[in-house]
Amino acid sequence: TPIPWVRLYVLPGHVFFSHRWHVGPGDVGCTQCHGDIGSSAAPAGRAISETLDMDGCMACHEKRGVDADCARCHR
Repeated sequence: TPIPWVRLYVLPGHVFFSHRWHVGPGDVGCTQCHGDIGSSAAPAGRAISETLDMDGCMACHEKRGVDADCARCHR
């Protein structure tokens, strides 16, 4: 039986986000954006983090010293 997927985060169509770059080379843990979802017995019913907007992304990139070139995320 398929598990129904409830989308909690919706980014604008012109924004590209890759978990591969954030979790792999970026070494950003799941809890950074998704809270302590690993200890939850059920999927979240609402967005846990308010960081998925441009201000939040830029603050995180600045804090970690990551390139903030517009073309990296805006396509």
